Amino acid sequence: MQLLHQTISKLKGFKGWLDTLSLHESQLVIGLSGSVKHLAESCAFEKLDKQLVIVTPTLLQATQTYEELSEWYDDEVVHLFPVEESLAADFSVVSPDVVSQRIRTLDFLSRGEKGIVIVPLSGVQKLLVPAAVWKKSSIELAMGSEIESMDAFVEQLVELGYRRENMVATPGEFALRGSIVDIYPLDQEYPLRLDFFDTEVDSIRTFNAETQRSMDVIQEVRILPATDLPLQKEAVWKAQAKIHALYEKDVKAAQSEERKDQVKNIQQAIDAQLENGEIPSNLTYFLECIYPEKTSLLDYVSKDAYLIIDDYARFIEKSKTLEEEAGYWKTHHIETGAIASGLSLVQDGRKVLKESPLSRTYLAIFQKGLGRLALDAIYPITTRTMTQFFSQMPMVKVEADRWKKQGATVIVLVDDTKRAQKVEQTFADFDIKSVISNGTVLEGQLQIMVGKMHNGFELPEDKFAILTERELFNKLTKRAPRNQKISNAERLKSYTELAVGDYVVHVNHGVGVYQGMETLEIGGIHQDYMSIHYQDGGNLFVPVTQIKLVQKYVSSDAKVPKLNKLGGTE
Repeated sequence: MQLLHQTISKLKGFKGWLDTLSLHESQLVIGLSGSVKHLAESCAFEKLDKQLVIVTPTLLQATQTYEELSEWYDDEVVHLFPVEESLAADFSVVSPDVVSQRIRTLDFLSRGEKGIVIVPLSGVQKLLVPAAVWKKSSIELAMGSEIESMDAFVEQLVELGYRRENMVATPGEFALRGSIVDIYPLDQEYPLRLDFFDTEVDSIRTFNAETQRSMDVIQEVRILPATDLPLQKEAVWKAQAKIHALYEKDVKAAQSEERKDQVKNIQQAIDAQLENGEIPSNLTYFLECIYPEKTSLLDYVSKDAYLIIDDYARFIEKSKTLEEEAGYWKTHHIETGAIASGLSLVQDGRKVLKESPLSRTYLAIFQKGLGRLALDAIYPITTRTMTQFFSQMPMVKVEADRWKKQGATVIVLVDDTKRAQKVEQTFADFDIKSVISNGTVLEGQLQIMVGKMHNGFELPEDKFAILTERELFNKLTKRAPRNQKISNAERLKSYTELAVGDYVVHVNHGVGVYQGMETLEIGGIHQDYMSIHYQDGGNLFVPVTQIKLVQKYVSSDAKVPKLNKLGGTE
């Protein structure tokens, strides 16, 4: 991709913007979408050579940006901070994979390293612990190093969000057996086994969670939190009076004795847990009480980092929608007594960005609907979506002749050298002249190059175009599916492992009750579906072929989970 970056950066449409990135505090680029936009973002990163933060209106757009940039850079360079767009989803069932991504991103930013971070608007709105607290929320151990005491070490793991179990099986757990501490960090492939001689680290090994057998010896380890919101007990205890006062205010404002008793019960339960030195599970609602200074992801980035705010017109619209939905959710939970009134659960994303001192570029398809932006420069770039040819080579021939007549530089991206040779032969069969790139871009020619891009585009003013096999042959590059894990859940191999009435967790819809199997006819085809019942009578039918999306709910304390509402705000 380095070759493409160099080529794109020299094109007239991009050069003006890229050359002034460090000169202007605020500028606007109009006309980019899809892969050409992501290519422009990566060119900006190469030009700036420092932290780049890309903010998108939605989690879907953030994920799409992350997936394409991940094709061009190593995992150590590109990071995603995924946050659901509804408070209901973000405060309820969150996949360990999602939490792990957040943890890795926060850790990356706290180290001040150069790279790209992609975050949706919901991620900018999310309240976080202060960056200084995060930097202290890790444990570094090496062979021969000392801990204060085993009790203090265990307490530290609890503060970092680890759950104590009899045996470690899933990420986020730890177990203590004599002088041995097993820990399963969310960012590690295998759990860790620490053996102590009194307070000295005697050995560090990885081990297999299924067999519990030790594996490789390692010399040192850095244990990151098991949560993106590590809470220091001292700060929590100091906030107890504030939390109590908030509920006391709600008790006085209660309109009925029933409501008053409901709020009192919750208040007393939280007070009792705090007095026992425990951290209540819903304490993240009270982050503002624990850390009054409101902290966002942008407080973690380097002081000289650069911002790219994508699709700004939609950004404005999405900001209003998220604010309204958060208000509804908060009102509902205040009425049920789940949270106290007077709390800020999220921040105003637009305000956070506006108050940030970071230089930035806004991206938009059109200049309309952007509100009042103070801009130092505007750069319109004309782009065209690449034609979908669907293997119609005569159509490709017509376009190739047009490009040749214009003297355009055209690059066809393929997966590997074998595909390059095959595509070259296909072109030759239809009298389309092409060459296989030897590591340079040949101006004015149609050339085949190994590389990855989700979709092609044309820059008519620069006489430049990129095609992918997707446009030529409707060939999609399949990404390897990522394993999805959910806390308090265990993976299913077959629906036969479930009994009617079991609680299950769907990756996208949360906690429901398994109702059994049903055979449904859709489009004349009979297929078996798992029936899952949700709050307020909602039912979800999941094809057995998608069983990986469903996991069985488990709880060490046999606690009955609260059902989610299908398609609702909870």
